[in-house]
Amino acid sequence: MNDRIAELYALPPEEFTAARDELVRGLQDAGDKEAAKEVRSLRKPTLAAWAVNQLARRHGDELRQLLDLRDELASGDASAIRAASAQRRKLIGSLTDHARAVLEEAGHPAG
Repeated sequence: MNDRIAELYALPPEEFTAARDELVRGLQDAGDKEAAKEVRSLRKPTLAAWAVNQLARRHGDELRQLLDLRDELASGDASAIRAASAQRRKLIGSLTDHARAVLEEAGHPAG
């Protein structure tokens, strides 16, 4: 079931509701009323949430690197903080470019 839900959230936002409803119907037809109820409760992601999800799918390594920098930034060591800050700026710039590309590729303005 988790794979099917993950597939829903991988779809462009404008396709989410129809695909979710189709999945609900299929689950109901198969007699899985509990799963159908769970899937019916899923909400279409906002465009921003969808874009972050796409970044995680396509550029997960860069997101993990960004999250991993928090320990270095909190270390208190000035040279480690400087290096981590520079790396953070670089990663944020790259992820911003990726997000813009994801949105534009999907036909949404990246404002």
